[in-house]
Amino acid sequence: QISLMVGGNPIITTATDISNKFAVDEWATRKNLDIMSLKNARDMAAYILENEKIGLISDFDVRGELPQEFDRNEKNKGICISYNSNKKPFENTLNLIPKNISVGVGCRKDARYEDIYEAIKTVLSNNNISHFAIRNLNSIDLKKDEKGLIRTAEIFKVPFITYTKDELNTAEGEFTKSDFVKNVAGVDTVCERAALMGNSKKLIITKTIINSVAIAVAREDYTVDFD
Repeated sequence: QISLMVGGNPIITTATDISNKFAVDEWATRKNLDIMSLKNARDMAAYILENEKIGLISDFDVRGELPQEFDRNEKNKGICISYNSNKKPFENTLNLIPKNISVGVGCRKDARYEDIYEAIKTVLSNNNISHFAIRNLNSIDLKKDEKGLIRTAEIFKVPFITYTKDELNTAEGEFTKSDFVKNVAGVDTVCERAALMGNSKKLIITKTIINSVAIAVAREDYTVDFD
């Protein structure tokens, strides 16, 4: 077995490729799923090579037929697709995290990255969402040079994207509005609108303030398939 990095994603080259069997690492990369444990991914590959079935638990809709290497009734070993990396439905669980969460942030000028980082981690943790699910960090263009936001995005290894007030005002939905923010930024809420602008469709965590940092989270629809 050879482990290497391709585009920032871990790929395990195994005999599954040669044997024409389901390759969990290759599939996970194609489906934008973060692999939480390379060891457990190798374990799943070994089970498959030994013609042992693995199970599947998903918090998301599963479309189409499962590959022959899976058995819905398997309880001891399998794959769990969830935002919650602590969910362990099998004795040997490989956790896969969909990377489709957009985080919107509003903060005061010169906010420390430690405060921003901890606010995001706390909000996600309180909602059983792994930070590995984050796809991008988003805010208003007034914050494009904020070192704390830039550094936080670097730590999470995701893009930091900013939008004009006019762009933010195109976001649709029910928002937690603030007259103060409206007067300062020209938009009634930064974090919620910015989260939706990050190519996500549904606001799943509304404006939450921690360490004087306003956080909101949105997600894109996700369906599991084996095409």
